[in-house]
Amino acid sequence: MVINARRIDELQLILMAIEDVTEQKRNVEDLRSLNETLERRVHERTAEAHTRADQLRELASELGLAERRERRRLSRILHDNLQQLLIAANLRLSRLESDLAEPNNEDLLGAIREVRDLVSQSMDVGRNLSADLSPQVLYEQGLAEALKWLAHWDEVQFGLKVDVNICTEASPESMDIRDLLYQAVREALLNVVKHADVDEASVNLDAGDADLVRITVSDAGRGFDPHDLSNEAEASTGLGLVSLGRRLRFHGGCMDVDSAPGRGARITFTAPVPDPKKSQ
Repeated sequence: MVINARRIDELQLILMAIEDVTEQKRNVEDLRSLNETLERRVHERTAEAHTRADQLRELASELGLAERRERRRLSRILHDNLQQLLIAANLRLSRLESDLAEPNNEDLLGAIREVRDLVSQSMDVGRNLSADLSPQVLYEQGLAEALKWLAHWDEVQFGLKVDVNICTEASPESMDIRDLLYQAVREALLNVVKHADVDEASVNLDAGDADLVRITVSDAGRGFDPHDLSNEAEASTGLGLVSLGRRLRFHGGCMDVDSAPGRGARITFTAPVPDPKKSQ
């Protein structure tokens, strides 16, 4: 059978077309396979990221619980042990002072009175430190009452008058969130005392959107550059606003700072309101 050149060219074109279609199908399959692989990897990475985030939140919760327990333990030691010893020493000094109440014992009496003054000062320091470490009102009555107590405490200790406005529906039950927000407000008010050069501040507790609680601490003092919060001295303490802001983020919250030199400061702490998962 004789096949002319034209027929051969047509057959070659057909074969080339078949090869092109086959190659395109192969490319489509390769792309589909690659896409499925990428989607699977994205899904795995997303699931892994969610798992890591859950682990970080769980770790933050455990660290917060450990910190709370340690503060309460130290508070009990101060109250139940050191304070009792100081009280006993003060009573003994009082009896000794009464027994030596004679004119020829004035020097000794003066020394006893000095020691009594030192013991009394130590009792005040221990009492204040015990309350500052772990105020019972926070654990027994909730965040709203603790903020009122803190306002009174700051006025007595530092002369800072704090106007507290409370939304009764905005008090979280979770001890993790309750304790973290209390510590954040306490730190913000300490910053007002140290740096704002004012004797008034305000604290507002209200419910945010989507099961959130929001606390705003504001003052009309000297203000500051928010970038200063991230300096090395602040971050290295582990107790400042930077550290508390990080811990809030671990729990799904945030800290927003609105301030500038000469126009006061407004610091807002926002946190979710989950069901309590940890015991007090």
